[in-house]
Amino acid sequence: MELFAPKYYSNFKCIADKCKHSCCIGWRIGIDEQTLAKYRALPEELAFPIMGKLAEDEDGTYITLAEGERCPHLTECGLCRIISTLGEEYTSEICREHPRFYNTLSSRAEVGIGASCEEAARIIASSDEYSEFVKVGEITVDGESGGYSALCEREAVYVLLSDREVQYSERLRTIALRYGAPFLSATDDELRAALDELEYLDESHRAVFTNYSSAEKNGEKYERELERFLAYLIFRHASAAYDLCDALFALADDET
Repeated sequence: MELFAPKYYSNFKCIADKCKHSCCIGWRIGIDEQTLAKYRALPEELAFPIMGKLAEDEDGTYITLAEGERCPHLTECGLCRIISTLGEEYTSEICREHPRFYNTLSSRAEVGIGASCEEAARIIASSDEYSEFVKVGEITVDGESGGYSALCEREAVYVLLSDREVQYSERLRTIALRYGAPFLSATDDELRAALDELEYLDESHRAVFTNYSSAEKNGEKYERELERFLAYLIFRHASAAYDLCDALFALADDET
C-alpha cells in the first residue's frame, strides 16, 4: 500500500542530546522479538551489556530503567550507547519509530509525527503545510481497512480551518456547528477541567494550559499555532475513521 505523509514530515530528525525531554527518560522501552533476536546473536562481549539490562513480564521484554528513570544505555551527554556501538538498526522498533504513528485508510496508509516529541511539536506548530501530503514510500499493512475514506471530510475541514480571512474563533465556531460539537472558549470550566486531566510530559506545563486565557491579545498572538495544532489532531485522530459517524465523532472531539 502507498504511504503518504504531511509535507512537513521530511523536516523531522531526532535532535538527540539537544532534546530537553528525552524519550529515553521516564518511558517504558519495550523490545520487540526481532530486535531481541539480534541481541542474542551478538558476541557475548557485546550482548552482555544489553541483555543484562532486560526484564520480562506479561507485556513482553523491556529495558529496566536506571536511576532517574533513565535508559541505562543513555549517556550523560544524551546519546545512545547502542547506536554509537552497533548502529541504529540495533535499537528496538519503538526507539526507531518514535514519534511516528501510522493510520490505514481505505486507499492508502499515512504516517505522521506525534506531538509528544518536542522537535515534532515544534515542526507541527510552525508548519502551514499541514494540508499537503506527499508519497514517502510503500508499506505492508495487516488486515483490511474499511471502505470508508475520511480524506474528503478532512480536506473540507482544512479549507475552513485555513481561511485566515476569518478570525480563528469564528473558524472554530463554523467547524463546531458543522459537526455538532459544543463550542467552548478557553475560559470555560469544562475545558479547564479537560486540560487538567491530561497527562503532561512536564508538570510545569499544566499551569500553562489550565491558566490559558482566550483573551483577544492571546488569541491573536497564537492563532497560527492553534490552527496548525488542531489540523494535527484532526489528521491523527480522524483520518482512520471506519465510517462517517466515527469521523464526525473524532472531528467534533478534536475541535472541542
